[in-house]
Amino acid sequence: MRYTPSQYAVALQRRARAWKDTQAVAELVRGQLSGDVDQLLSGKHPRQELKRLGYPYGREATLGDRRGPQRRALLYQRGHKQPVDRGYLPRLPINEQTGALKRAAEITAKRTETGYEIRLRFRQVKSLPVLNPRGLPNMVARGFWREINRRMLYRKQGIIKRTKMALLRQ
Repeated sequence: MRYTPSQYAVALQRRARAWKDTQAVAELVRGQLSGDVDQLLSGKHPRQELKRLGYPYGREATLGDRRGPQRRALLYQRGHKQPVDRGYLPRLPINEQTGALKRAAEITAKRTETGYEIRLRFRQVKSLPVLNPRGLPNMVARGFWREINRRMLYRKQGIIKRTKMALLRQ
């Protein structure tokens, strides 16, 4: 298809407007992701409470609510660590003890050929064990990345739906 100069100018203006809209959406999503990270990394449990509860995020066997013979069987199993009575705390939000984990978060939005790429990474190596999606041998998985992906999926579906509706109105 051949364009006249005026048609070509209109097409370029539309493309520029579309990129500007895409950039605005990318900045909006980046801001929402930043809010999610702040929310998921802002637990308020002091260390004394964690110690009193027996470090509830550990992976050792717990006695939980077992009573009688089941409790005794757990206590006297051979070759296993001694079970610990532990309290319960929700796995999210992750506790903010020094704030280093929250400060280590870095969110970038980069323009690509097909749109924008938004990345979340943590600059601090110490943060990796807490954020490991499978947990560690001595610590349960906290579910941070699963929750971030779940929230972003809902946002992405909403953006696609709004874009389709805008295209249908034109």
